[in-house]
Amino acid sequence: MLSSTLQNTKKLQQVCRQLHSAALKVAVSPQYEESVTNTFASFITDIRPEHLSDIVRHRSKRMILDNIGVGLVGTTTHVFNIILQYCQDLHSSGYGNTAVSSVYGRKDLMLSPTLAAYVNGVAVSLL
Repeated sequence: MLSSTLQNTKKLQQVCRQLHSAALKVAVSPQYEESVTNTFASFITDIRPEHLSDIVRHRSKRMILDNIGVGLVGTTTHVFNIILQYCQDLHSSGYGNTAVSSVYGRKDLMLSPTLAAYVNGVAVSLL
């Protein structure tokens, strides 16, 4: 009985060691998996202004200005103020402790990049 238990324990140890070895190989050299997100991110980071036509650059500038304008108007709404207060409370409670990002329409207010992106995104989507 004891012999049988020892043999089973040794087999279990061998299986665990094999699994551990296999897991280490994957962890040390993970296989890169190309995904739609990776492809899109690579495209965006590799593109340069000279790759774009004059009309695309012009329209892009107009869209960016439109986004900023709509965002600034969005900061005048009641919903924006509720979201802003919520994010300020989150920030003061320790979430996103690095206040390095600007908030639309608030000259002296900085939040963490995540919170500022959320607040600014809400402002843009309110109109």
